[in-house]
Amino acid sequence: MRTMACANVPKRNDGQRETSLNDQFFRLTHLILIVGLALSIAGGTESSPDNTPSTISTGLTLRKAAAILLLVGWAISLAMNGLFLMRLRYVWEGDKPLVYFGLAAEPFILVRIIYLILTAFDSHSKLFNPFGPNVYVQAFMQVTMEFIAFILFATAGMLTPGIKNTPSHPNGQPGALPAQQQQQQRKYGQDDAELGTIPASR
Repeated sequence: MRTMACANVPKRNDGQRETSLNDQFFRLTHLILIVGLALSIAGGTESSPDNTPSTISTGLTLRKAAAILLLVGWAISLAMNGLFLMRLRYVWEGDKPLVYFGLAAEPFILVRIIYLILTAFDSHSKLFNPFGPNVYVQAFMQVTMEFIAFILFATAGMLTPGIKNTPSHPNGQPGALPAQQQQQQRKYGQDDAELGTIPASR
């Protein structure tokens, strides 16, 4: 009976069961970043010089809120990456580049967020005025940082193997994988003990 109960427990496929991070924690982090990004876009639109002074003021307030949320999201992301690095032995072999490149991108993302904070809270500065920013400062702290972070994450994505569907019987039950394919899955941590089975597409 106990064996059957354990078999019915949904298996996780993130390889992070030992990090004690609940799924809701990841969803909350994503929500913070999405809301911060949405507020940043809305704030940029509202703070256009063509708008009325009250609308511009609202836009600057939204930009400040966005900067704070994105900074909080970055701090959570840094803490998570640090935790994954300390418990690297629990991370699937194929997913380890995500940890390494994620940590490598953190300083560049921080510089980008600092630029957003400065343009939101120091809008009267000649260097960080959102209506007429210094092109060299903007090119370095915004464009260059985003480009480097993009390259790092794109490289991590190319080095991380995808999860492939497992063969299925006509009744939808997974079939047995060849020994060579099972060995390849275990290399990347995609064995049944961690990943479970993914029905083939129909």
